[in-house]
Amino acid sequence: MIGKDMEKRYFVGRIQCGEDREETFTIEYYLLECRDLFSIEIVKERTDVFGESEDVENITSYPISHTRSVVERIARILLRNAVTPATMYECLDDMFEI
Repeated sequence: MIGKDMEKRYFVGRIQCGEDREETFTIEYYLLECRDLFSIEIVKERTDVFGESEDVENITSYPISHTRSVVERIARILLRNAVTPATMYECLDDMFEI
């Protein structure tokens, strides 16, 4: 098993959702590099009206490619479409069926 210390994490971007409601969500997108393979991590954090973090969801994709630019392009598509951890695998499956 590969330890987290052997993994590199690169920030891709962040979006804020639901700013006009009582709860807001921040979704962050990362590239993970482990042994020359890149995957995507999505972290969704819910914040209440007082700015307190309530809960965090995160998910990491399967290894997608050896090419960082390819995986980063996919992560930016997920970011533009505000893909959440709950729907990431369905979106990746749809993208790879094309």
